[in-house]
Amino acid sequence: MKKNLISVVMSVFNGANFLREAIISVLNQTYSDFEFIIIDDGSSDDSSEIIQSFNDSRIHFFCNPCNLGLAKSLNRGIELSSGEFIARMDCDDVCIPDRFEIQVEFLKSHDDIGICGSSIYMLQNDSKRRIQVYLDKYLLSFMLLFHNTMAHPSVMMKKVVLNDFHLRYDENMKAAQDYDFWARCAEVTNLANCPEPLLYFRVHGNNTIDRLPGIQEKAAASVRRRLLGQLGIMPSSSEAEIHEMLSSFFLGEKFFLTKGAIRRIEEWLKKILDSNERLARYPRIQFRHLLADIFNSVCCQYPSMGLPLLKIYYHSSLTNYLNNPLTNKIRAFYRCVRSMFFPR
Repeated sequence: MKKNLISVVMSVFNGANFLREAIISVLNQTYSDFEFIIIDDGSSDDSSEIIQSFNDSRIHFFCNPCNLGLAKSLNRGIELSSGEFIARMDCDDVCIPDRFEIQVEFLKSHDDIGICGSSIYMLQNDSKRRIQVYLDKYLLSFMLLFHNTMAHPSVMMKKVVLNDFHLRYDENMKAAQDYDFWARCAEVTNLANCPEPLLYFRVHGNNTIDRLPGIQEKAAASVRRRLLGQLGIMPSSSEAEIHEMLSSFFLGEKFFLTKGAIRRIEEWLKKILDSNERLARYPRIQFRHLLADIFNSVCCQYPSMGLPLLKIYYHSSLTNYLNNPLTNKIRAFYRCVRSMFFPR
């Protein structure tokens, strides 16, 4: 019997609204050598009927006896898969037609990469917005300390990596299962993202983060605490608050920061840097640049703070790790002066 190169794994729970479009986008891929494993996770709507209405031998349909949750369903799909690559897909998203073709070619040509995602288009109501993702393999790994760096339904994985290192989704987690999974995968393989958007990610009010906002935030915070623990850091409550604020900052949230808050952010980033200098969990040079860039990004958002900000910025050892320290200090001075004399 012919072995399929790709196993597409989709879990469905009451996804009838957008399910048909999602399935069609997979079946119409330019790269057709795949099996499509769809698991109905105890749906009470028309999901099962919609799936069974397709007459395509590539679809392998399974039903859970009850709602087992996303992690258990995906692990079941991985165990049922026969492909060399496993492609994730959600029941409310849409694949770009050549997604599989691009990702297979990428993974075949990069032996050091075990997981490949992509940029995405975010669909909300009638609007479409491109979401750019990290491309540098160091950033993809480092920034997991602060937030999820992979768009889950855009991902394709090498099954041999998952099997060789016994990697599966944590079935005890009710949310942020993908974030936890990437963090563990990054310990044994490199992550990558294709620069071109390969997926339309639909935002519709019934996404996990909308259905389980408190649980999602707590689960994500637990992943960050574990990663900090691997650096030998057990953050105090005030340090954890700073770290969660930085996480939200990278997800686009805006904050009113005081001089004291900027100082605490600097001290916290230096503590993370010092821990990595001792343990070398991450490559030291690249990690220094990352933390310097984070501090620079935060400071750049608050030029109206003026001279107090400049004093902290100029005297911080973090700015010395920027690729062009002098240039960035001149830019910071210009932004602060302009903000003082020409406030918005």
